[in-house]
Amino acid sequence: AMRRSNHKIIQLRNKTTKKQIIKMIYKQLLLALAPIAAATAAAAAEESFNLHAATDADDAGADATKNTLRGVISLATDADDENSSSSSSSKSSSSTGPFSNACLHGRFSYTNLIADVASVSVTVFDGNGGISEMDNIEINVPDPENGGRSEVSLPFNSGSYEVYANGRGAIRLSLGGPGGPYYNPPALAEFVVTGTSDDCEITSMDSFLSASSEKDVGVANQLVAPRFRKIADF
Repeated sequence: AMRRSNHKIIQLRNKTTKKQIIKMIYKQLLLALAPIAAATAAAAAEESFNLHAATDADDAGADATKNTLRGVISLATDADDENSSSSSSSKSSSSTGPFSNACLHGRFSYTNLIADVASVSVTVFDGNGGISEMDNIEINVPDPENGGRSEVSLPFNSGSYEVYANGRGAIRLSLGGPGGPYYNPPALAEFVVTGTSDDCEITSMDSFLSASSEKDVGVANQLVAPRFRKIADF
């Protein structure tokens, strides 16, 4: 009986010692892992803070971009409104005045003396927006090959005109043969009234051949700026 009792006591001591050893090991593990856990938690907190900060910065940047875009759109809209107003103003000013197609009628001389080139003709305006007659335009130009000058004749095919109310206008002339630079579409000359008599009757105009991005303008790339002077009624 004494042996069995001593054996139980030894077993209890062994169990107690094992439990104490396990507790000590667990405690040591906790102590060893505590700094790692703290560092991990701190890193996670910092990452979360940075993420929120970055998100806030992105939101702020997005708001700034939106505000900038709103400003640009507003400026562009204002500029469009100003251009629209300017365009409307220009059109309204062109629509007022005493002139019309009926103010331009009769026989006019045509002279262009500019940039070392001379040209002459005679034009008849019918008072209804049409050109009923025009002599061939005779053009005197330099002749680099011969060192002198030569004359070129440009035939008239058809023409029309439009007088704006404010005293400006446009003349369209189909000149030369098929495939030529002024055959189709016709040459466009913009003009301004420089002389009148008897209310709106036009007696003189200054003009220039309108520039084009698709072809050369004038004869041998020269400026063409004809003057029209009335010389007879018809």
